Amino acid sequence: MAATAERRGLRTRPLPRLQLGLLYVVAFGIGLVPYALLIRSWPIWLGSVLLTSIAFLVGSRARAEYAGEVPGALEIAPSMLGRCTASATIGLFGIGLYYAVNWLRSLFSASPGLGADFWTVSVSAVFVMLFVIAFTSNDVRDTINTLYPDRPGQRSPYFALAVQPSAAWRMGLRILSLIAAAGTVCIVGATEALAGYFALAVLFFDLVIIVFGADYLEAKTIDSVHGTPESAIVAIKALLEAIGYRVIPRPRTGNEEADSVISMLDFLAIRSDRAMAGRVVVRADRESSEIRAEAASLEPAVWVLQDQLQQQQSIKIRLSPVLLVLGNDRTGATEDSSLVLSAGKSVKIIRAPAEAELTAMINSDDQVTLRAAAERLFETTAFSRSAVS
Repeated sequence: MAATAERRGLRTRPLPRLQLGLLYVVAFGIGLVPYALLIRSWPIWLGSVLLTSIAFLVGSRARAEYAGEVPGALEIAPSMLGRCTASATIGLFGIGLYYAVNWLRSLFSASPGLGADFWTVSVSAVFVMLFVIAFTSNDVRDTINTLYPDRPGQRSPYFALAVQPSAAWRMGLRILSLIAAAGTVCIVGATEALAGYFALAVLFFDLVIIVFGADYLEAKTIDSVHGTPESAIVAIKALLEAIGYRVIPRPRTGNEEADSVISMLDFLAIRSDRAMAGRVVVRADRESSEIRAEAASLEPAVWVLQDQLQQQQSIKIRLSPVLLVLGNDRTGATEDSSLVLSAGKSVKIIRAPAEAELTAMINSDDQVTLRAAAERLFETTAFSRSAVS
């Protein structure tokens, strides 16, 4: 198991706090640049960045190591783009408050002894800094847990994006768009004839940051602690047994390290010609990106289970990773062929009827219908032949 653990990267590693902290602070600072440009106060921008740095130092104290897979650049980039969006959104509200207070101040005479922009800048700055503290106090911890999961062998939810061929192009185009928007602001600001459009250019820059990073704003983790309802696993077990599989719900190996990885697996199904292991999702209304992210996270668990079966039982077995999505039966349609590819393996996403429908089918004792449904779901799936020998 030692060799297997080393190959799969299951040993804990020190958390790269310095590198991640720099990226986090830089991303947050970039999102606040439009705000600083419009209120014309770089000290306030610097103060906000300093608060972000302090929040990261405090929020990251609880984590010194991680056991998951090392995230690649295409996993870190969308997360940081989401942080840019968070700070740009806070800045946009700060800009709105700045102009609102400025309009209210214009209705009354300025207080004696105070600069013309004192209240407009001060009220807006206090708002922005308070929201920076409120957001980062939770987001720092979530971002670390997302990119560097503590469960051995687990990958970040952004891994599904990283393995898609077009992901690098899309991320590159988004970053180039941000650079182009920043360049527009520089050109407008440096051209005297366009000085009247400077505020609009800055607002456009802010909106570009918000729009292009909105998909990655929420740091989400994939954790199997809550588990899958027992009733859903029972329904899938009955389906698989109807077509000749031997099904083991929630497989375990007795190896503590391995079991911490495979704990996310809901079933192991073995037949003479095929074998699969996977997870059941009963929330069919989830976003497609979430489904793919959870599918990608199955692979490390399946690798470890396959290695353990080969090592403990001295059999050659090839397990196919499967994610069953209950509540949206599209089997046979184009979506049934959706794959998440990585490391030479693929995760098959099977969309099945709702749990209540499956349960009713099982309770009806109509074995013909049950077998037909099972064959429709599983026999047409492109699993590897001669999986067990």
